[in-house]
Amino acid sequence: MDWVEFFKGLFSFSIIIPASIMCYFPMKNQLRFSVKKIALLLSASFVIIAPLSSYIMIACDIRTTNTVLMPDMIICFLLFKYTVKTEFARSMFVFLSVICLFSIFSLYVYEIEPFYKAEMDYGISSSFDLLFMAISLFFLGVLAFPLLKYYSWMIDNISYKNLWYAFMVLPITVLVTNMYTIPISYANLRVGKVGAKALILHTVVFLLYILVFVLFYIFSKTTLEKTKLEEQNFMLEMQTSYNETLQTYIKQTTKIRHDLKHSVHLAQCLLDEGDLTTLRKYIGEYSQALNITSPVRLCSNNAVNAVLNYYRQSAIDNEVDINWKINIPEHSSISEVDFCGILGNLSENAISGCKTILSGKKYFDLSIDYKGGYIYIVATNNFNGELKKTEKGYESTKHSGRGIGLRSMKNMAEIYGGFFEAVNTDDTFCVNMTLKYS
Repeated sequence: MDWVEFFKGLFSFSIIIPASIMCYFPMKNQLRFSVKKIALLLSASFVIIAPLSSYIMIACDIRTTNTVLMPDMIICFLLFKYTVKTEFARSMFVFLSVICLFSIFSLYVYEIEPFYKAEMDYGISSSFDLLFMAISLFFLGVLAFPLLKYYSWMIDNISYKNLWYAFMVLPITVLVTNMYTIPISYANLRVGKVGAKALILHTVVFLLYILVFVLFYIFSKTTLEKTKLEEQNFMLEMQTSYNETLQTYIKQTTKIRHDLKHSVHLAQCLLDEGDLTTLRKYIGEYSQALNITSPVRLCSNNAVNAVLNYYRQSAIDNEVDINWKINIPEHSSISEVDFCGILGNLSENAISGCKTILSGKKYFDLSIDYKGGYIYIVATNNFNGELKKTEKGYESTKHSGRGIGLRSMKNMAEIYGGFFEAVNTDDTFCVNMTLKYS
């Protein structure tokens, strides 16, 4: 074996190192293991992959490095996925976006080399690999900050896998296009300044590729901040309503306690006089005054307690019988805004369903329990039996299209590694949901 060519091959496949580093930048908050452990695992993997790939190229007389890099990328992705906590969609998108960037860097090499080199080298080329590594390290340094700050924010906050699958079309399209624009001969690039024009064109493509990410970041951040602000405002409204109800209850009970002495004295006088008709009327009016709906302490979390009391009062106002059993810890890894949003959507849908019943008993049963790091939610309510359901799921009865509340709860279940199911019988609707709540 030609050892010189073997070590040249080792250097050629070392491009995996900066590519791997770039993959982990946006995943800085999603690492399954410590940085040291991941570095050791990747180093051990590289020690196996790079020499084996170099040996295969030489032994099989393979003329292009990409032929061996393709299966190497599959192994690298499996290692990458193993070391991060994100689901397949986000992991694959990050991996493909980085591979796409490195394909652009390699095209720069193809377009720069013809300025000082007569023809390209087939197989392992030291000059190509040196320039490729230099360009890759340069852009690794340039893109480090935006990858660590902005791209990582997108990975941490955008958890809707369907969105990542849809956006995956961009790097795949650019990657496939780049593969088909690899020149066959440097001589072709010198005809009519084709090489210079190609260099400018690919720079424009590179800048547009980055611009799409910037726009995606701006749109995502604006949308999420607006949504969270609306949810926070709604929570504040419910908290205010809860506090107002509590203050009203305190004032009413204070007044009743103050009037109790006089009421007992008046009742005694009416009894002594034998005026039972007036006494019955007075006791009836006094009983109605005592029938005050007081806010209750349903759980230890203040925000969740305010939301549940808000909908508890709504259920009482709409004559809906409620049977609620709430058992959740005070603190968890789930955002209060997200969890309150789930309970809000769940309660809003249940009470709306109960409102469709014009006569007869209306009920809304809710059980929330915490066991083994998971929260289990079961909600059941009755309704008039009229539903809009298609193969894609339940549709809203308030507007055209799918129900936003159910879709939002399903997305939250996916984000927090849980399960969501909505089922119905003729007049009963049930939601089963689990969330990782540790």
